[in-house]
Amino acid sequence: MSRLSINESDSEFDEKFHTWRMAENRYLRTNQLIDLNAPKFIKVYEISWLATMIDHLDKRHKGIEPKFTEEQLEELEDQIRFQSIFD
Repeated sequence: MSRLSINESDSEFDEKFHTWRMAENRYLRTNQLIDLNAPKFIKVYEISWLATMIDHLDKRHKGIEPKFTEEQLEELEDQIRFQSIFD
């Protein structure tokens, strides 16, 4: 993840950077869950999201517009709502 290069002069820099940050956040969260010895189903869930974000990052880097499924969009919206409870 740290070796990915994104050029600021790229016309899609903002989209690529945002996707990279989302993938990085999933990577860091996955590592934290492993370090904390979280239950297996939680780690599997987070690893599946990490794989999704890596796939999106790869597509974005190749110039393909990645899409979330309806189910994934619902989960993302739920996560945002859940985060706002603690803000």
